[in-house]
Amino acid sequence: MAEKKAIKRFYWHCHHNILVEYVYDYQERVNYIKQEKPANEIDTRLRLFKPVKGELPKAYAKACKAYAKVPKACKAYAKVRKAYDKVRKAYDKAYDKVYKVREAHDKAREAHDKAYDKAREAHDKAYEAHDKAYEAYNKAYIENMPAILALHAIECPNCSWDGKKIKF
Repeated sequence: MAEKKAIKRFYWHCHHNILVEYVYDYQERVNYIKQEKPANEIDTRLRLFKPVKGELPKAYAKACKAYAKVPKACKAYAKVRKAYDKVRKAYDKAYDKVYKVREAHDKAREAHDKAYDKAREAHDKAYEAHDKAYEAYNKAYIENMPAILALHAIECPNCSWDGKKIKF
């Protein structure tokens, strides 16, 4: 049952150069297309951006679900980075007064270094998770391409996908 829920969240042509993707916010993507894409592409993009109805290969679906979790790691990084930026601002302010307030500078520098180390660690973990998940996702995408293309041919007839991207 959980697999069916995930499959309902796979869409054809979320992006012009990727055939099928796991989409975790359909409406957000629709809004982005309407607001940010060139006028001559909007109708085609919205027409082709539709949910997958059939069952994708399980290995591909599993890899996509894992890859979709990467934004959580990126949010953790963003939170730590925000804390770092706040400390950095305090550090910069103290640095401007370094000769008058040396002690404040030293404390700010220490806080800066700790915040930077945490941000760097969170950054590295987020990118490591991203790279690992993307590698698995890409491998599953390639290995399951025949099944994906067969399902696409059934569900998206008269499509302008040329095997690499949508033709506008």
